[in-house]
Amino acid sequence: MSDSGRARVSGRAPLRIVLYTREDCSLCETAELELATLARPLGLMVEARDVDAEPDLVAQYGDRVPVVMAGDVVLAEGRIEAGELRLAIEAAFS
Repeated sequence: MSDSGRARVSGRAPLRIVLYTREDCSLCETAELELATLARPLGLMVEARDVDAEPDLVAQYGDRVPVVMAGDVVLAEGRIEAGELRLAIEAAFS
């Protein structure tokens, strides 16, 4: 990210990201690690939600996890690459 991007992110409240996940999901674990790596430099607040804990989420996502959301926008899902995720987050909040 450019210096101007760092300055832009560092001066504001954390950006809220929701990770829809489930237990025993290796792709979900990878997504969680990628988000943890990006959280501080991008100023993210990440909330992980287990889709199996809420019937509405089971109906909405089924086997479609992990899903990374910003508001109602899907930033990434399935096999998540760190570089692509970072670009999607930056684009969503620019």
